[in-house]
Amino acid sequence: MIFGKDIEDIGFIFLCILSSFFLFIYDPYDIYLPFVCKSPILYVSSITLLFLMYLKCNIQKEGEVNILPNKAAAIYAALILISSFFSKYQELVYFGHMQRLEGCLALLSYIIIYFAALNLIKTKRIYALLHTLLASSSIVALIGVLEFYGHNPFMQAFKVIRKGFNYKGAIYSTIGNQNFIGSLMCLALLLSMILFILGKNKLHKSFFFIYSLCLYSGLIVTRTRSAWIGTFLGSGILLFILLRHKMLIKVWKSVILVAICFTVITFSISITSEGRIGNKFLGIFKDFIVVAQGSEDIEQLGSNRIYIWKNSIPLLREYYLIGSGPDTFSRVFPQNQEAHKRIFGNPDITIDKAHNEFIQIGVTTGIFSLFAYLSFICMIIYSNGKVISKLNLSNTYDIIILATGIGCAGYILQSFFNISVVAVAPIYWMVIGLNQNLLFKFNQDTLFIEDIKKEQFTNENIEEYAQI
Repeated sequence: MIFGKDIEDIGFIFLCILSSFFLFIYDPYDIYLPFVCKSPILYVSSITLLFLMYLKCNIQKEGEVNILPNKAAAIYAALILISSFFSKYQELVYFGHMQRLEGCLALLSYIIIYFAALNLIKTKRIYALLHTLLASSSIVALIGVLEFYGHNPFMQAFKVIRKGFNYKGAIYSTIGNQNFIGSLMCLALLLSMILFILGKNKLHKSFFFIYSLCLYSGLIVTRTRSAWIGTFLGSGILLFILLRHKMLIKVWKSVILVAICFTVITFSISITSEGRIGNKFLGIFKDFIVVAQGSEDIEQLGSNRIYIWKNSIPLLREYYLIGSGPDTFSRVFPQNQEAHKRIFGNPDITIDKAHNEFIQIGVTTGIFSLFAYLSFICMIIYSNGKVISKLNLSNTYDIIILATGIGCAGYILQSFFNISVVAVAPIYWMVIGLNQNLLFKFNQDTLFIEDIKKEQFTNENIEEYAQI
């Protein structure tokens, strides 16, 4: 007979798989689609997690955590299904474009992972799950650093085909693209940095410090400006909250240590990067100058993102109701060879993503779907903002609430300039679920304390109430 603990143990194992093995797996001998093998793991994991939640709700008679963002997530899932069913690109909508594989099944899998992290994981397991995620992400980062300096540690055949033996052209690690690695580094770095700065256990702090150094190095070598900006803004949010809680004076040594180490890493990599890092940093300021001057080169801003956005936004009017279908962006975007040669230097390039998560959702699954996703995000932000002033930043789980909240905020900010991808998005949805898991427990405990104060219980009453 399966018991509640068995269900939670299996759920924990599958989320650990998504936080570790899933990040590492790829086919080094597939020269065209080496990362396709991640999708089957995602599907198997999500189906298993869905079945476990079914068991918990129906066999164990334990209902799911009922919070407002869940309704927005459920509506978003329903609209994804509707968009898929009515799309005229049936060959693409369910499994997605061959090089992206972010069709209906992948999008629904993300949402299932969110609900699983919210409903299946006990509080005491979350710390171990985060350690697994951060350790695995650090390894991904270190592989990227080795590639940045011209090494191919696992002799991946697809890198030889794409770049010859000049691996310095770009990094792939086990994720597939430096922009995608950047989004993972942004989320994971904010998590590890906050857990280090505010943590109390010296052993755990030492691990989080090592993770932070690895992840920051990985972030820098991705040369992904959107991830840099997301991390910078997330760090700004952290400093604001520390000042508001009057905690900065208590943790200033950790903050200074992180700042010094990150500065040394930045200069060290910049000096040894043959100008590749410095030019990317300068590119941020050059883009601002181009915008300010109203230059004709504005379409090429943000690695040509302005051109893509300019031609994507009109599609929102055409596909506003139910979208063109998940991962069908390449079929509806105006593929203009003359413009592509002028902008990208290659007339045969195919634009298959909007390079803005919100435009991507609006075009492919519709404006109503975008509103559902935005409502979900706004509710997550609101639920975190509502308790920030109440958090005890000396309590481990309150610190994790802050870390997961800011980590997801950083990921959302960078997604204005980046795209969702199967190799990273499940991690983002899982971290949101863990955040809401802890917030629900925090709010339940707060209500319990308020009830005690309201009723003016005696010590005996409190003991009786706690046993109910």
